[in-house]
Amino acid sequence: MSAAATYVRENRDRHLEELKEVLRIPSVSTDPARAGEVKRASGWVAARLKRAGCTRTEVFETKRHPIVY
Repeated sequence: MSAAATYVRENRDRHLEELKEVLRIPSVSTDPARAGEVKRASGWVAARLKRAGCTRTEVFETKRHPIVY
């Protein structure tokens, strides 16, 4: 078994819990009442990218919704 397959198998439960965590954020971009949740979701994504080692992660505010770079 490859190292990648072993990693996925050993970390499956953690990855599923993280996916459920982000899916619980009601970030419906077409609903203006959810703008704060869209912003919270962008922060969640940016934090996970940083934790994964992305050193140039930024959240850019726009007129509508933030963009994660």
